[in-house]
Amino acid sequence: MAGKESSELTVITKAKDLCTYVMVVTQKSPKHFRYTFVNRLQNLTLDIVDKLIRANEKYVC
Repeated sequence: MAGKESSELTVITKAKDLCTYVMVVTQKSPKHFRYTFVNRLQNLTLDIVDKLIRANEKYVC
């Protein structure tokens, strides 16, 4: 969109912060959680960021 300032929505910024936090915190998790719970938690946070970015790209009249 021409002439509009391209700034990121606060919700997207906070979701990225959450994703970064989850990745850091779960990095040193016990092995028996790493491939089940941790993997699922990391994937869910990445999905949240992905869906928010896709929703922001949609044009609404």
